[in-house]
Amino acid sequence: MRDLEYYNSFWYRFTRPIKRAWFKFLFSRDKLIKVDDRHRGIGKTYMMIEKSIKYNIPIIAGSQQQMDSIKRNGNPCEVYGFAKNFTKGVLGQQFPNGIIIDESVDPKLIPELEARFKIRGGFIQNYGSDKQ
Repeated sequence: MRDLEYYNSFWYRFTRPIKRAWFKFLFSRDKLIKVDDRHRGIGKTYMMIEKSIKYNIPIIAGSQQQMDSIKRNGNPCEVYGFAKNFTKGVLGQQFPNGIIIDESVDPKLIPELEARFKIRGGFIQNYGSDKQ
Protein backbone atom coordinates (compact mmCIF):
# COMPACT_ATOMS: atom_id res chain seq x y z
CA MET A 1 0.00 0.00 0.00
CA ARG A 2 2.88 2.30 0.78
CA ASP A 3 4.35 1.86 -2.73
CA LEU A 4 1.06 2.94 -4.26
CA GLU A 5 1.17 6.15 -2.24
CA TYR A 6 4.67 6.86 -3.57
CA TYR A 7 3.69 6.32 -7.21
CA ASN A 8 0.71 8.65 -6.77
CA SER A 9 2.70 11.31 -4.95
CA PHE A 10 3.47 14.73 -6.34
CA TRP A 11 7.22 14.15 -6.03
CA TYR A 12 7.15 10.99 -8.18
CA ARG A 13 4.99 12.62 -10.85
CA PHE A 14 7.22 15.71 -10.83
CA THR A 15 10.53 13.85 -11.16
CA ARG A 16 9.45 11.10 -13.60
CA PRO A 17 9.84 13.21 -16.81
CA ILE A 18 13.23 14.45 -15.60
CA LYS A 19 14.43 10.91 -14.89
CA ARG A 20 13.08 9.73 -18.24
CA ALA A 21 14.98 12.45 -20.14
CA TRP A 22 18.19 11.71 -18.21
CA PHE A 23 17.95 7.97 -18.86
CA LYS A 24 17.23 8.56 -22.55
CA PHE A 25 20.40 10.68 -22.77
CA LEU A 26 22.53 8.05 -20.96
CA PHE A 27 21.03 5.23 -23.02
CA SER A 28 21.98 6.99 -26.27
CA ARG A 29 25.66 6.84 -25.23
CA ASP A 30 25.85 3.00 -25.48
CA LYS A 31 26.54 2.55 -21.77
CA LEU A 32 25.15 0.21 -19.13
CA ILE A 33 23.06 2.22 -16.69
CA LYS A 34 22.71 1.06 -13.08
CA VAL A 35 19.09 0.96 -11.93
CA ASP A 36 17.18 -0.02 -8.81
CA ASP A 37 13.64 0.25 -7.47
CA ARG A 38 13.71 4.05 -7.61
CA HIS A 39 13.78 3.85 -11.41
CA ARG A 40 10.52 1.99 -11.92
CA GLY A 41 7.98 3.26 -14.42
CA ILE A 42 10.17 5.64 -16.43
CA GLY A 43 10.09 3.75 -19.73
CA LYS A 44 13.32 1.70 -19.69
CA THR A 45 11.81 -1.24 -21.57
CA TYR A 46 10.22 1.08 -24.12
CA MET A 47 13.61 2.77 -24.70
CA MET A 48 15.23 -0.63 -25.32
CA ILE A 49 12.50 -1.73 -27.74
CA GLU A 50 12.68 1.57 -29.62
CA LYS A 51 16.48 1.38 -30.04
CA SER A 52 16.31 -2.32 -30.93
CA ILE A 53 13.87 -1.71 -33.77
CA LYS A 54 15.59 1.45 -35.04
CA TYR A 55 19.11 -0.01 -35.23
CA ASN A 56 18.33 -3.75 -35.61
CA ILE A 57 19.97 -4.68 -32.31
CA PRO A 58 18.76 -7.71 -30.32
CA ILE A 59 17.81 -7.43 -26.65
CA ILE A 60 19.26 -9.91 -24.15
CA ALA A 61 16.91 -10.67 -21.24
CA GLY A 62 17.58 -12.73 -18.13
CA SER A 63 14.26 -14.56 -17.79
CA GLN A 64 11.44 -15.96 -19.88
CA GLN A 65 9.00 -13.63 -18.11
CA GLN A 66 10.99 -10.57 -19.17
CA MET A 67 11.36 -11.92 -22.72
CA ASP A 68 7.56 -12.24 -22.91
CA SER A 69 7.14 -8.76 -21.47
CA ILE A 70 9.39 -7.26 -24.15
CA LYS A 71 7.67 -9.18 -26.96
CA ARG A 72 4.13 -8.30 -25.81
CA ASN A 73 1.90 -6.40 -28.22
CA GLY A 74 3.82 -7.93 -31.14
CA ASN A 75 6.96 -5.79 -30.87
CA PRO A 76 9.11 -6.67 -33.91
CA CYS A 77 12.42 -6.87 -32.07
CA GLU A 78 14.70 -9.85 -31.46
CA VAL A 79 14.86 -11.03 -27.85
CA TYR A 80 17.19 -13.71 -26.52
CA GLY A 81 17.44 -15.28 -23.08
CA PHE A 82 20.70 -15.37 -21.15
CA ALA A 83 20.73 -16.87 -17.68
CA LYS A 84 23.05 -19.00 -15.57
CA ASN A 85 22.14 -22.36 -17.13
CA PHE A 86 20.79 -20.98 -20.41
CA THR A 87 23.69 -19.40 -22.29
CA LYS A 88 24.37 -21.55 -25.35
CA GLY A 89 21.71 -19.97 -27.58
CA VAL A 90 23.18 -16.49 -27.26
CA LEU A 91 26.89 -17.28 -27.20
CA GLY A 92 26.68 -19.18 -30.49
CA GLN A 93 25.08 -16.24 -32.32
CA GLN A 94 26.68 -13.44 -34.32
CA PHE A 95 25.35 -9.94 -33.63
CA PRO A 96 27.16 -7.48 -35.94
CA ASN A 97 25.28 -4.45 -34.58
CA GLY A 98 25.91 -5.38 -30.94
CA ILE A 99 23.42 -6.14 -28.17
CA ILE A 100 21.21 -4.33 -25.66
CA ILE A 101 21.13 -5.73 -22.13
CA ASP A 102 17.99 -5.81 -20.01
CA GLU A 103 18.22 -5.36 -16.24
CA SER A 104 16.94 -8.92 -15.70
CA VAL A 105 20.33 -10.31 -16.79
CA ASP A 106 22.46 -11.33 -13.80
CA PRO A 107 25.27 -8.74 -13.35
CA LYS A 108 27.75 -11.59 -12.82
CA LEU A 109 27.16 -12.72 -16.43
CA ILE A 110 27.79 -9.30 -18.03
CA PRO A 111 31.59 -9.82 -18.46
CA GLU A 112 30.90 -12.95 -20.50
CA LEU A 113 28.69 -10.93 -22.86
CA GLU A 114 31.18 -8.05 -23.02
CA ALA A 115 33.93 -10.44 -24.09
CA ARG A 116 31.96 -11.62 -27.15
CA PHE A 117 29.70 -8.74 -28.21
CA LYS A 118 29.66 -4.98 -28.43
CA ILE A 119 27.23 -3.66 -25.84
CA ARG A 120 25.11 -0.90 -27.32
CA GLY A 121 23.45 0.10 -24.06
CA GLY A 122 21.16 -1.33 -21.48
CA PHE A 123 20.40 -1.48 -17.82
CA ILE A 124 22.08 -3.38 -15.02
CA GLN A 125 20.83 -4.14 -11.51
CA ASN A 126 22.31 -1.99 -8.76
CA TYR A 127 20.95 -3.79 -5.71
CA GLY A 128 24.22 -4.01 -3.78
CA SER A 129 26.60 -6.90 -3.58
CA ASP A 130 25.71 -10.51 -2.86
CA LYS A 131 27.36 -11.46 0.42
CA GLN A 132 27.34 -15.23 0.38
